[in-house]
Amino acid sequence: MSDPSLFSLSIGQNTFVPLEAGDLYAVLAVESHAAAGTGDLPEAAEVILVDSSGSMEQPPAKMSAARHAAAAAVDALRDGMRFAVVAGNDEARSIYPRGGTAIADAATRAEAKAAIRHIIPGGGTAMGTWLAAARTLLAPHHAAVRHAILLTDGRNEHESRAALDAVLATCQGTFTCDARGIGVDWSPAELIRIASVLGGTAEAIRGERELVEDFTALAGGTGSKRVPQARLRIRTAAGVSLAELKQVFPVSADLTEHLRRVDARTVEAALGAWGVAEIREYSVRLTIGDAGELGEDFRVGTVEVVTGADGVRQGSPEPIVVHRTEDPALSSEVNPSLGFYQIQAETGRAIQNLVELCQAGRYEEAEAAWAEADKLARLGGNDEAVRRLARIVAPTPDGRVALLRPPRAYDLLALEVFQVRPASVPHLSVQFPAPGEPRPAPAARVDGDRTCPSCGYRPTPEDRFCADCGTPLPGVAA
Repeated sequence: MSDPSLFSLSIGQNTFVPLEAGDLYAVLAVESHAAAGTGDLPEAAEVILVDSSGSMEQPPAKMSAARHAAAAAVDALRDGMRFAVVAGNDEARSIYPRGGTAIADAATRAEAKAAIRHIIPGGGTAMGTWLAAARTLLAPHHAAVRHAILLTDGRNEHESRAALDAVLATCQGTFTCDARGIGVDWSPAELIRIASVLGGTAEAIRGERELVEDFTALAGGTGSKRVPQARLRIRTAAGVSLAELKQVFPVSADLTEHLRRVDARTVEAALGAWGVAEIREYSVRLTIGDAGELGEDFRVGTVEVVTGADGVRQGSPEPIVVHRTEDPALSSEVNPSLGFYQIQAETGRAIQNLVELCQAGRYEEAEAAWAEADKLARLGGNDEAVRRLARIVAPTPDGRVALLRPPRAYDLLALEVFQVRPASVPHLSVQFPAPGEPRPAPAARVDGDRTCPSCGYRPTPEDRFCADCGTPLPGVAA
């Protein structure tokens, strides 16, 4: 039975809502208290899914990188883990072992790496077939931390979207999957879909070194998990319903369509496996209708974390409360957690708009879209978004910045697949302005009194040009 101290949960919300409000938003912060070196690690199982379609042959470096990365992942497995390697094209072929899973040790690692060296590209691409194979291989290990790594260089052209969705529905909640794209011919939307449904991440990989490092980290991470599966249980009051549930940290994923109904007023969301001292955050939207009386606290729902097949409670359920008020000063307050993720959501929409404008060749509009995306990324403390945005622009002779026309294909893919995520959870230091108010840059990013002479934007110390208007900045040598 799970230890009830394995998880803690806290809720960030604005309790005060106006009389006419029909929805309530909250952020749920879940923290794992599993500690390193406390007891035996749970059973773990990994399936490595390597694209072996014909497109992996051009250029040959792609297949070489995939082989080396798969071998590195095998080396990263801890002793005793179950594992398998699958080569996928329009079919899925278990190349090691020939059936079921093997137990990781020196001998099986060597055998697996020998089999990986003989993966030959050919055929089409049907990722649902690969995921179905992973589900079958992982099914016997129902009590284990179960994970798959999927690598592709192409689009899912040999099965329909409906077929892929049908497979994802049968896999959801049984194992997690991180999806990776190499080259420039794969679809970010497909990898994001796979990662979102299966609780993993989607990412663009530039070359062999980065791919090897990534696969090593992913396979090693599976073996270090401490809790095989946890679930978020949400129970609503009569007349109240859960409208939306999303993971917002450390990655974005919409969990709404994958909720499991327990009874008429209770649903559960699978949260996957957890490691040492992990923090994840979720946004929830409840449709509250006219629930609650003026001037009184009313509990519209409760939230708790449960583990194991029997649903062992990890602490006491936490209440979500509304207090109807006619005071606009109370109801217009923005909770720091909610404001922080509003900024992240705006950043994501701005990046998507930028990508779409670039893909359409509308570069004049894309210039302005880039400035807006960069400003929002900096406001939200999203350093990785700032870095990715910087790759599609170049300085001009007058010290300003101009969008590359067109941007490099890989850099645009890396932006498109980017699931907007901060590196930490600093929302207590981020104040989201009320509608119509100006949005200053975070105070921590200001370099003394240095501001843009044209628009007053406050830059980071490293900026040579204004991220808002492009004007050269004083105080930095060209």
